[in-house]
Amino acid sequence: MSMARAVQLLTAQPMRTGAGKKMRELPPPSKAEATFALTYMETFGYLPLALAGWQDIRIEDIVRAIGLFQSWFGLKKTLQLDPATVKSMEWPRCGHADVVRDHHTEALAVQAFVAANLPRWTKDGLTYKFATFVPGLTADVQRRLTAQAFEAWTQWTNLNVRETRGGSADIILSTGQGARANFDGPGGTLAWAYLPDGSDRQLEMRFDLGETWTDTPTARGIMYLNVATHEYGHLLGLDHSKVASAVMAPYYNPAVAAPQQNDDVARIQKLYGVRASAAKPKRPRVVIDGDVEVLVNGRLVT
Repeated sequence: MSMARAVQLLTAQPMRTGAGKKMRELPPPSKAEATFALTYMETFGYLPLALAGWQDIRIEDIVRAIGLFQSWFGLKKTLQLDPATVKSMEWPRCGHADVVRDHHTEALAVQAFVAANLPRWTKDGLTYKFATFVPGLTADVQRRLTAQAFEAWTQWTNLNVRETRGGSADIILSTGQGARANFDGPGGTLAWAYLPDGSDRQLEMRFDLGETWTDTPTARGIMYLNVATHEYGHLLGLDHSKVASAVMAPYYNPAVAAPQQNDDVARIQKLYGVRASAAKPKRPRVVIDGDVEVLVNGRLVT
């Protein structure tokens, strides 16, 4: 069976909303929406490998994958490709898979290590080096934001990370563009990173050159710091979180630029322990429409 047939199955699926006398028909998803959704669910692991290859796929398999996505993102489990589900799939996000399948070979290697240990570095001192920089922000600004992003993690745990400009490094920070670098243009996948597997091998992460990057919350574009903090969480060993307010949630959130105590902090401390000398961190400030707000454990307070 081809993907075209899978699209045909999905667009022929009747959709309804409401219950009882308030139940009404919804228009089916368009071919473009169905194609996008199926590609998304294949890429991020919601369809098993055999089904992602479109071999003998059934509408029941597609519905199950939609339900898994809706559960992951905290949506109402309608089991339909409804407008809310499509919109959630369109959110800018990280390129790391949410559900690891057989075709995610790098992630499977990490999973094998997780079965016996934890996906982490075995040493407590790491170095990183820039291979390339994104346009729109100076190299000095990117260096400052990167140091800030790593410090947002290391302030909580027994791990030290510093930049090196010569020789080898544990982590390479780079950029890429287009399908060959696993990017899809503006929006969609913003960046991706590998996770450690316990071997202390060199890891890489990339920012998408197709995005407009900024360090100003009120400016048009994607906040470099927010994405960097998320991706560096992967580099240190954290997978995606199902907690919507966590910095390790899979989708981009312009209001979350630091690890949250209701999820991220406990997870990084499980890997590397609690830094005894850590001072209580400053609450991240977010400027929205000219007003300064503070995000604390997923809640905005003035």
